[in-house]
Amino acid sequence: MKNCKSIVSALLICLLAAGTAWAQDADLQRISERHRTMKTLNATVQRTRHNTAIADDEVTAGTFSLRKPGQMALTFPDGGDKLLMDGTTYTMVTAGKAQVAQGKTHALFSVLQDVLRALTGDGDTASLEGRATLEWTRSDDWLTLAVTPAWEGSKRRMMFRSFIFTIDARHLRLRSLRMNERGDNYTQYDFTDYRPDTPVADDTFKP
Repeated sequence: MKNCKSIVSALLICLLAAGTAWAQDADLQRISERHRTMKTLNATVQRTRHNTAIADDEVTAGTFSLRKPGQMALTFPDGGDKLLMDGTTYTMVTAGKAQVAQGKTHALFSVLQDVLRALTGDGDTASLEGRATLEWTRSDDWLTLAVTPAWEGSKRRMMFRSFIFTIDARHLRLRSLRMNERGDNYTQYDFTDYRPDTPVADDTFKP
């Protein structure tokens, strides 16, 4: 009898796990399908930098631009800052000075780009197996996707510990991206004013 109970319990756990995985895949599929025919996108973005050592958050307005396949840019003209994802090249521009991501930093941005591409109908998350774990949280109004990149070696060297994506459950649009850093520090991007299939200039994706 005990063995039967154990088998039933194991089957129930497997069924629950399978059901959860199916629901997560279904959520991602719905979001991806919502944007699959979109070729370009411009949106307004507000960047908030939170540092526990500083009293006030730094808030900056900018633009999120996307052009399929594989080109994305977060641009903040006032400070001369950009985060560019062009193919497999990731460039960080700070105060007008460009630095191409390499090594572990490149790997982190590769995970970020692959998730963004999946959410915007430009790819899937199959390539993330072994590189990151994905965990969905669902409610009536919001879908939240927590992405934790795999990391070998000291976590103190990680630029970002995790990425948190918040999606409007009704319109299936990305509303925020939080990039969790060391300790309780983070950078958050809040997206509004979606303008799909609007022109994106070539120099948007250049440092």
